[in-house]
Amino acid sequence: MRIIAILALMGTPAIAEYSDHQTVQLFSNAPCTEAVGLLDAPLMDGTPEMVANQAVEKGMAWGFILGFDAAHGGLSDETDTTLVKLRKACAASRETPAFDLLQTLTE
Repeated sequence: MRIIAILALMGTPAIAEYSDHQTVQLFSNAPCTEAVGLLDAPLMDGTPEMVANQAVEKGMAWGFILGFDAAHGGLSDETDTTLVKLRKACAASRETPAFDLLQTLTE
């Protein structure tokens, strides 16, 4: 999954192929609060299948963050990880998609 996120985030033609993927949609179209909420939420109790599905969704979201970070040479610094920076940016602009906020971290 990380390679998918990296290719999509680098602006290659692969983005068209994966633009309908639920994780890409979450980060590129939904308010950032949904992506941050997924990353921060604990796994809920449920059937093993439900828990596994939640873990996969959460893992894909983490892969998106890590792929973006790797594609841009690492955005963490001494005080904040990329996720902490995304949380702060999202708190200031709750309706903005997470991908748009991540892009501002590269400027």
